[in-house]
Amino acid sequence: MKELEDILKEAVKITAELRRLDNMESDARSEIVAAVDQDITIPAAQKRINDARLAIELVSARRSKLRPPHSALQERLREQFQAEVVSWNNKIVAARKAKECEIVKANLPFYDGDERGFRKHFNFDAVPCMIGYRKAFANMPPHNSPASDLVRDVGVLINDVKRWSAKLGIS
Repeated sequence: MKELEDILKEAVKITAELRRLDNMESDARSEIVAAVDQDITIPAAQKRINDARLAIELVSARRSKLRPPHSALQERLREQFQAEVVSWNNKIVAARKAKECEIVKANLPFYDGDERGFRKHFNFDAVPCMIGYRKAFANMPPHNSPASDLVRDVGVLINDVKRWSAKLGIS
């Protein structure tokens, strides 16, 4: 989970930088439009246009350096996310089975030691202490969606793991 959190922090930082570059580019394009609305024969307007064009070129150069690491980071995040979802769900299933065994052991004397008969008649999902295991199970879709959805889902998974591991006593 620690590795997933580290990758998430790095991805968020690069995404914020890309968003900042997009804002800088839109500001530069707005500056060009504003300068063109004036008389473009004025040297001050020409300087504003040239400065804005330079800013656009600098932004595109910086963006081209950020895109490949960002793509690789998103792929690592996707792989780690899927691995963490599987790991968490396996922990939930194991904890649920352990809790079921506790319930079975406690109730076997009432069924004359017939575990099969007890399991046949007993609905584990109806017991309040078992509801949390069903709710804690991570039902995350496979990710072929945009990066923003992946970052959101990773954050949701991290928060759910922290919350449910504390409630259910899973480490």
